[in-house]
Amino acid sequence: MELWAGSLAVQAATYAAPLVAMYLLRDATCFKRGVKAKPNSIWRTENVATPEIAQESSYVTPNVNVVYGFGFMHLGPEPVILSPPDSGGRYYMIEVCDMWTNAFAYPAGGASGYKGGTFALVGPSWQGDLPANAQRIDCPTRWIELQPRIFVKDQADLAAAEEVLRAITVKGLSEYRGGPVPHPLPTSTKRRKSRRTSRAANCSSTIRCSSGRSSPRR
Repeated sequence: MELWAGSLAVQAATYAAPLVAMYLLRDATCFKRGVKAKPNSIWRTENVATPEIAQESSYVTPNVNVVYGFGFMHLGPEPVILSPPDSGGRYYMIEVCDMWTNAFAYPAGGASGYKGGTFALVGPSWQGDLPANAQRIDCPTRWIELQPRIFVKDQADLAAAEEVLRAITVKGLSEYRGGPVPHPLPTSTKRRKSRRTSRAANCSSTIRCSSGRSSPRR
């Protein structure tokens, strides 16, 4: 019995570890004092990775020949429109991760190329019309993370790389169309105790992620 219980504990910890890591990163990025990037915005580093930048970002920044960006998008109310620029051939990429840490899309870089474009990041169960020029990307969780990385040849090349990073923009669908924001974005991860209890008791409030796992709606 003890071995069985221990095995279940290890499996549960392994299963939940990606979610916990992403929730902590989202909290540090979006909601704690000295917030780096509010929901639906991108935090952009001002230099290639250094120990100081790595500590400030609360994130893994192993590459020393790129400038990084990080941002969490809240897709519950509506899609977010991502607009990467034409980099003029400069290598860069935008990795899109779900809350399980799965990288499921690369709207820029690699096979997507460096010409830029317009992409609609769409959360689960959302229905509606998108701009005709936007390429739809269906996202498996309501929160996702964007991770831009722009190549830098040397210090003299830093300003040009930062210009590409600044040109990566995100807007809610309503803002992109010039209308009002339909719902205010969250400013905290805190919830009323009664709501947490209700959610914990209601096991049916789940979504099916692309990885085949079920998770609380986030």
